[in-house]
Amino acid sequence: MCLFLPADLQKLEEYCGRLGISITAVVAGRQMFEKAPVSKRYPQEMYYRLLAPHLLPESLEKILYLDPDILVINPLRSLWEPDCAGG
Repeated sequence: MCLFLPADLQKLEEYCGRLGISITAVVAGRQMFEKAPVSKRYPQEMYYRLLAPHLLPESLEKILYLDPDILVINPLRSLWEPDCAGG
């Protein structure tokens, strides 16, 4: 099961392009988690964030993960700009 159809991804890429934002789709097959324990409270999708360091390109310097139930009403810059390395 794919969360996004190719046409949906194309629309998202076009929208981001109009905003001057680049986006790269990372495709991870659901078979990676076929043996993982799941329940209504803990769906298979939760494993994607747990394995993000293994699924995302190593070239990324940092990421900002937001749970899907977060409503963003203020700029995220203050969360993005701190030096997470402690330096």
